[in-house]
Amino acid sequence: MKFVAVLFPVAVAVLLDTLFYASSGRKHLLDSLFRTVDDTEPAKEWLTLRKTLKLDDVKVLEYGGAVQGAEAFLQDPAGGVYTGLIDGRIVKLLSDDDYVDIACLGSNCGGKCDLAAAKKKQKEGKNLSPNSCSRPLGLQFLDPEAAAAGTDKTLLVCDVFRGLLKVHVPPGQYRRDRHEPSHFDVLLSEADGKRPYFSNALLKHGDYVYFTDSSQSNNFGTKGRIILEPEPTGRLLEFNLKTKRATVVLERLAFPNGLAFTPSRDAILMVETKTRSIKKIHIAGPRKGQVKVWASDLPFVPDNITELPNGLGYIVGSAFVKKFPSSIQVSSPSVALSILKALHRRVANGLFFTHLQTVGEILYPLTEFEAFSVALDWLLTHLGGGGHLFHLDTQGTVRRWISLPRECSAVSEGFVASWGKFPSAGSVELSDVSHFLLAGSFAKNGICKIPLSALVDPK
Repeated sequence: MKFVAVLFPVAVAVLLDTLFYASSGRKHLLDSLFRTVDDTEPAKEWLTLRKTLKLDDVKVLEYGGAVQGAEAFLQDPAGGVYTGLIDGRIVKLLSDDDYVDIACLGSNCGGKCDLAAAKKKQKEGKNLSPNSCSRPLGLQFLDPEAAAAGTDKTLLVCDVFRGLLKVHVPPGQYRRDRHEPSHFDVLLSEADGKRPYFSNALLKHGDYVYFTDSSQSNNFGTKGRIILEPEPTGRLLEFNLKTKRATVVLERLAFPNGLAFTPSRDAILMVETKTRSIKKIHIAGPRKGQVKVWASDLPFVPDNITELPNGLGYIVGSAFVKKFPSSIQVSSPSVALSILKALHRRVANGLFFTHLQTVGEILYPLTEFEAFSVALDWLLTHLGGGGHLFHLDTQGTVRRWISLPRECSAVSEGFVASWGKFPSAGSVELSDVSHFLLAGSFAKNGICKIPLSALVDPK
């Protein structure tokens, strides 16, 4: 099938070249058409930033197939990296091939998760029992200083289904294949009369926790529908750990996603996935409450954003980018084939980027049919090709773009990590020897490990 898909446009191109280029008097027609649809000029800026990595340039950490959907990461200052998984576990990665289970949430621990029942309870505003599904995403330490000292590793966790959790991490030895449910407290299950329906990313700032509620209609299992939602339903929430009061900071957001602090810590950056933009929200100081667009019209679908050490900027993960020419120079000897390729890129970019809102209004009603919704989620997971990491400076300008191999697909986050000690504050001496990038995935097994120098100069 793939052979036919490649052969057909080539055959058409050869036919057109024969008809129109056989006579020098008629070839100007194709030349004129090519100049009209050619998209290499606007792509030059982005192609000069792109660095394509091959499979030999990365290391896929398999962990025996037991680590699926490591979407977001949290560095332990003492060494190792925490991440939440599709099966409800929170694990700590210790090395390229070793990990331990830290916690297991919900009914997933027993290998049973009735997704439909959990979503029905959410829709009806009912509390989920400990025997309901769980999907941990964003992670932060409740007390970062105590975590650095090694005295308290209690976690704040965004659970897709329950909201904001406090997960107790007992000291001592951990093991793999943890099946008994861990103890946790639900800190926030409602804000402004509405339950969080897709708790996603979080940040802790003093006594306040900020987290994104990505949608009021879709969550785990129907992520593809969020991109098509005709009306934005996402929110940015603030929770006071002392007063237990929740506040809606922003609402009517189009798939709010990853969060990161600005260097001054008086504002946060929030990815708005559907609009392909990043907002800056002031949370302290004289400009508290002010919101502005920090980065916009990105040629990729942004997911999570993480802060780089030493003021080097940020990493934004993405599973999907606009279609670009393979190079700045037109390499095809066939003008007709070049036209077909350019038209394909323009149509694809128009449907899935420029006119996505219109496409969503047309297709979203169809996603009410379960088969269509399942197919959409399958496409989201399998047809994106290799993932991407983007390095943005502190002003929101993209400085480098890493295109990853197909083995690193469905990418959600890029994260600077270390298996050894990694101070959580102050300047850090980075090196390719002790530090590296992890590319998380919202669906796939395994994690891609990438040399730090591929994205930024460690010095």
